[in-house]
Amino acid sequence: MAFGVPQTMLEDAANFATAREHKLAFYYETVFPECKLIAADFNEQLFDALGLRFDWQFGQVEAVQQDEATKAQQVVATYNAGLITRDEAREVLGYEVVGEAEGEEELPPEQPEAEEGPSIVKALQPLGQEAIGDLGRWRKLVRRGNLRPFESARIPEWLRKAVLLRLADERFADSALDPCVKAFDRGGAEAGVQKQVQKALGSFVETATEALQAHNATVSVEPLKKALQSVLVTALTGIVADRLLELAVEHGLGLDYADVLIDAAVWARQYSYELVQGITDITQKQLQDVVSQVVNDEITEADAIALLEPMFGAQRAETIAATEVTRALSQAHNYYARELEKRNIPIQERWLTAEDERVCPVCNPLDHTLKDVWGVEFPDGPPAHPNCRCEVVIEHAN
Repeated sequence: MAFGVPQTMLEDAANFATAREHKLAFYYETVFPECKLIAADFNEQLFDALGLRFDWQFGQVEAVQQDEATKAQQVVATYNAGLITRDEAREVLGYEVVGEAEGEEELPPEQPEAEEGPSIVKALQPLGQEAIGDLGRWRKLVRRGNLRPFESARIPEWLRKAVLLRLADERFADSALDPCVKAFDRGGAEAGVQKQVQKALGSFVETATEALQAHNATVSVEPLKKALQSVLVTALTGIVADRLLELAVEHGLGLDYADVLIDAAVWARQYSYELVQGITDITQKQLQDVVSQVVNDEITEADAIALLEPMFGAQRAETIAATEVTRALSQAHNYYARELEKRNIPIQERWLTAEDERVCPVCNPLDHTLKDVWGVEFPDGPPAHPNCRCEVVIEHAN
C-alpha cells in the first residue's frame, strides 16, 4: 500500500472486473507518474544538454492496450445497435472520418458546389457547455493526482488526445486542462517569463562585475546566451501551445496537437535564437562601453557597477517578458487563422488594444481595425513596439 500497489495485485481479487480496474489504477496512478518523474530527471541531468528528450510510450503497456480494445468493442457494439453513425464510431476510435462510403468524395460531382471549388464551412461549432463541464471535472481529478483516462462522449476525440499528450508531458502536465476551461492568464504568463528571464540575466551579473574590475572588455556572453535561450524556448513553446488549444476549444476547429507542439517548438527555437542574439549583442556592447569608460578614468568602478544594473535588472526582464508574450500570442493566432483559411472558413482579424491610459500613439489608431488596415505595417500582428500589450482576435465573417 505504501508503494501504491493495490492489495488485489498481491492476492486474489473479489472478481475479474475488480482485478482489472485495480490493475489499471496501478498503472495510471502509480507506475505512470513514477515514469514521468524518472523521465524528468533523465532529461534534466542528461538529455537536455544533448538536445534530446526521453519520453515513455505508455500506449505500449498491455493493460492500457486491453483497455483501449475494450473501449473499441463497446463503440462497435453501439454502432451495430444503430445508436451512432459509422463516422462517429471512427472518430471516437481515432480514425479518419471518410464519409458514407470509403473513398467517396465529400461532394458528389452532380452538385454545383463541387464544380465551384472546395466547400465552405459557414459556421463552426464551439464546444458546448456540457463538454466544458466534463473537462472541468477531468481537471479536478487530475489536480487531485488521478491520471486515469476520463470518459466522456461529449469531449471530441481530437481534444481528448490533446489532453492526454499534455498529461504525459512534464511541461504541461500540471496545467493540462487549463486552456480548455479558463481564459489564458496573460498577467501570469508575463510574470512567469519575467522571473525566469531575470534569473538568467542575474546569473551573468557576477561575470560582468569581474570583467569590469579586471578591465576586461572582451568577456564572453555565451553563458548568458545559453541561459536566455533555454528560458525563452520553453516559455514561448508553452504559451503558443496553450493559446492554440484555447482557440481550438473557443472556435470549434480541432487541431492535431502533436503537430502543434512540433511547430510551436520549431518556431520558438528559431525565433528565440535571433532574439537572444540581439539581446546579448547589445549587452556585450554596453559592457564594453562601460569598461572603456573605467579604463579611461571617465567614471569610477562604483559608477560603472551602477550602470550595469539596468542591463540585468527587473525593468529589462519585464520589457522582454511583456513583448515576447505578446509575440507568442500572435504566433498562436496566426497559426490558427491559417488553419481556418485552409478549410475555407471565412474570418476577419481584428486588432485590439488594452484600452487603458497606457495605450501608446502607435497602437491607439489601430484599435478595433481589421487586417487590411494594420496588416500593411504589422503583417504578423502585435507587438508593434517593446512592451506592446495588444492582441488580434478572430471573428467569423458573415
